Amino acid sequence: MASADAKKKCRQYSQEYLKFGFILSFSNETMPMCLLCQKVFTNDAMKPSKMKDHLERVHPDKKNKDVEFFKVLKEKIRNQPNLKSFFKAPGTVDCEGGLKASYTISLNIANKVRYTSY
Repeated sequence: MASADAKKKCRQYSQEYLKFGFILSFSNETMPMCLLCQKVFTNDAMKPSKMKDHLERVHPDKKNKDVEFFKVLKEKIRNQPNLKSFFKAPGTVDCEGGLKASYTISLNIANKVRYTSY
């Protein structure tokens, strides 16, 4: 009964985990993400033994890489364009061009349609 009442421990990220190729996930900062395969794991996997095991099993060619290799990889991933970067900030949206294009398309469709009467 006591184990059912106990709260689940939420592990915290440590900078040491970078040597295993893990950073915090961009979408959920309580979950680790592998820099090499970009797979996000549960918080339970935020144990050095599990991270080391993943590195050795899935990426055996990278297990002897130093921390600098993973730091460079981390920066490449952070600077990689993502979906948010493709859209403008909400205050800088240019509605004029979109409105004009929408009107032009509607006008072209209306001109091409053949009207029939029943």
